[in-house]
Amino acid sequence: MALGLRFRKALVPLLIFASIVGWSRIYGNYHWPTDVLSGAALGTLIGWFWGAMRGEREVME
Repeated sequence: MALGLRFRKALVPLLIFASIVGWSRIYGNYHWPTDVLSGAALGTLIGWFWGAMRGEREVME
């Protein structure tokens, strides 16, 4: 998320990649869906916070 906020053109491909990885974790019976959703939410919040702390203008607006 932090990279996607820094490099806006890469946001969609990075989100697609993260979704595929999350789906593969569920499909391979390595994690429960709630594990993947919780990790995605936590990663999104930390990425947004990291961008806000670095002073990225796009994150603040």
